[in-house]
Amino acid sequence: MILSLICLTALQRATAGDFFPVVPGTVRTYEQKRTGEVLTNSIGNPIELGSMTVVPITEAAGSGSGSTTYYKVGEDDVSIAAYDIKKPMNVPMPILKVGVGKVTWDYQGSTGSGKDAERLLAHGEAHLAGQKLVLGKKIDILTVKLSAAIGIGLSGETFEQTAVYGKGIGLIELTTKTKLGKKSAEVSYHIVTFEPGK
Repeated sequence: MILSLICLTALQRATAGDFFPVVPGTVRTYEQKRTGEVLTNSIGNPIELGSMTVVPITEAAGSGSGSTTYYKVGEDDVSIAAYDIKKPMNVPMPILKVGVGKVTWDYQGSTGSGKDAERLLAHGEAHLAGQKLVLGKKIDILTVKLSAAIGIGLSGETFEQTAVYGKGIGLIELTTKTKLGKKSAEVSYHIVTFEPGK
């Protein structure tokens, strides 16, 4: 009986990749809630970055060329490894973690390597949040809250993000609040199409 429960728990345990699938060729399209602006998220082929394998994901607004972020996907977490492939972060920054109950983490690092890198501090928490109807299908979801500060003092910028990830799909909702000095802004996106890669 105990062995059966252990096996069942192992089968039911979620991995980071369940909520952050990185199949090359996958394209997710999002719409900004206020403006209707469309954001496209495209997954490329894995590449080697030092001793790590990372996955490039390119985000483009409208018809623009977009920018690429490089992610390291582990069993229990997903981290940003680089914003610029030539200047990887000294320590990858976790953006998603899975575990039993609520999972929390703190991060201290920098936005990259070299003299242009800025200090980066972050705190995150994640938890499984039941199921939600997404693109006509009920799926398990993971909610992640991430707060971060880049730079120091008045020139520093702060971020607060609430992200919802869907099992087998990836990011389905994202609200980001930013503050730089006295200026602040809030942007929200939700998924409108999902085209899985092969």
